Amino acid sequence: MSFIIRKAKYADAEQIYQLIKQLAPLFLDNYNFDTLEHFKCYKIAELIQNEEFEYLLAQNDKELIGVIALKKLSHLYHLFIAEKFQKQGYSRLLWNYLMGQYFANSSEIAHVTVNASLNSVTVYERLGFHRLEQAVQVFNGMQFVPMQYQIFQSHTV
Repeated sequence: MSFIIRKAKYADAEQIYQLIKQLAPLFLDNYNFDTLEHFKCYKIAELIQNEEFEYLLAQNDKELIGVIALKKLSHLYHLFIAEKFQKQGYSRLLWNYLMGQYFANSSEIAHVTVNASLNSVTVYERLGFHRLEQAVQVFNGMQFVPMQYQIFQSHTV
């Protein structure tokens, strides 16, 4: 099945919100999804328009496959793949596309961080991220592991 990757638009916020909401039970433990401000539809719409964020979508002719968002070119803010498309390489495709778009010719950004939900740590490790801490962190009811991807090694003389 063919698909495209494109920059998200304001009008995509509802579709992104619905995708994240469907996946919420996988990364939220006994927490009300609708109380989390940063996952609300209007907040996603604001972030899409915010110059500090880059939102990209993967979609086929029928539906949204996944979304990836980068904050300040240094923090992976969102990476969600619809459940029926998981384990088919779409996380890697979105990540590689993002890397090619924003880091291929840049030496300014040394690394990208992510707060990986517990169910996604293995995915991020396969993408080349490593744990910054072994201990699980908790913020707003979400458990996560801080991780980092090294874009290039700085060499000191």
